[in-house]
Amino acid sequence: METVISFTIPGMLPSLNQMLKQAQRSPYAYNKLKQDAEATVFLAIRRAGIRELAWPIRLEVDVYAPNRRTDCDNLQAGISKFCLDALVSAGCLPDDSWKHWQMPEPLRYRFHVDGEAPRIEVKIFEKK
Repeated sequence: METVISFTIPGMLPSLNQMLKQAQRSPYAYNKLKQDAEATVFLAIRRAGIRELAWPIRLEVDVYAPNRRTDCDNLQAGISKFCLDALVSAGCLPDDSWKHWQMPEPLRYRFHVDGEAPRIEVKIFEKK
C-alpha cells in the first residue's frame, strides 16, 4: 500500500544551465543560488506539514513552466537536485542514496505550460 503526500513550489527553480553559469562565475555565486533554491523547496515542504517519510519513496513531479524556452532536461536537473537536498535538510529522508528510493523508477516528470502560474507540484509516494 502507498500513501501519497504532496507539496507545491511556487515559481520555477534554477535550471542546469543557470547552475553551471553561477558555478563558472564563482563558487560563492553557485552556493547562494543553491541555498536560495533549497530554502524555497524547504519552505514548501514545511508548509505542507511533511515530516519524516517512510522509505523507500518515489516522486512524481508536474512542472508548470511559464513557457517552452528552457529544455525539459535542464529544468529536471535543477528540480531533482534541490528537491532531494531539501527533503534531506528538512529531515524527511536520512540522505538521498539509492536505498531510499523505489526502483526502477524513483522519479517521474511531466511538463506543462502555465504562463500565469508557474509552479512545481511534487507528489511523494511512501510504501507503508
